[in-house]
Amino acid sequence: MLAKAKEFKCNEGDIKCLCSDKNFGYGIHDCVLSACTGDSKVSQDLIDWGIKTCKDNGVDITIPAATVPVSELFFVAG
Repeated sequence: MLAKAKEFKCNEGDIKCLCSDKNFGYGIHDCVLSACTGDSKVSQDLIDWGIKTCKDNGVDITIPAATVPVSELFFVAG
């Protein structure tokens, strides 16, 4: 996800900028879900890494638990 800085309109290595975009957290979540199927400990460790990395750079973020697909986090009335 850190390599996608330009997609988030951030300079390479600008973690504070990345963490300031809520989609960065969702991206970490989605990446973890697709790459770590079957290993919930590793998945949660990676989610925790994302939260800590952002906090270490002055941004508090929330990343959904690795067991919850993003599609289940939102309810769209229609």
